[in-house]
Amino acid sequence: MKRILLSSIAALATLAAGAALADPVGTKPVPMNGGNAAYIDQIGALNSNSQTQYGRANLSDNWQKGDHNTAVAYQDGTMNRAFANQNGARNYANQVQDGVDNVARIDQSDAGNTAHQKQFGLANDATIVQSGFDGPFGWGVAPAGNFASQYQDGALNQAAVAQKGMLNTAYQTQMSSGNVATANQTGVSNYSTQFQR
Repeated sequence: MKRILLSSIAALATLAAGAALADPVGTKPVPMNGGNAAYIDQIGALNSNSQTQYGRANLSDNWQKGDHNTAVAYQDGTMNRAFANQNGARNYANQVQDGVDNVARIDQSDAGNTAHQKQFGLANDATIVQSGFDGPFGWGVAPAGNFASQYQDGALNQAAVAQKGMLNTAYQTQMSSGNVATANQTGVSNYSTQFQR
């Protein structure tokens, strides 16, 4: 039941509430119940990293500050948590989880961010918070906003996207039943689409 990264689905809350999604300053999240933990902290330009974890109660924590960073995480199992915090221009984050009771959060600020999250299974939670202003889908040259895509396949999942800026785009897709999707966009000329089946 392994599938790969890309995009689709999203939802939720105010940007202020979203700011609380970032890990507390100076504090690192910890794995639960003996799970593994992978921490990556990067400061500077043109960085990239990738993490893959299998099993139960694992933690993936990516923190990046600078330009042209990329963070990719894949987790297969239950009660896993994946966090990507990026602060800089034209960052890209992609997280995929396959299992039950997983949590995935991406927090991006400044200019031209792009975020994708995919979850497969039951009772998963996905959140993307963005605040930026740059090229289309975060990679172009014309003034445009952030791009967020979330996809969940399974029941009782929750998805949330919060975007602040101009010309932001959010896509959210949820398959199966009992799911909740929320999108909050602040600014002008934003676009959001949500699909549930």
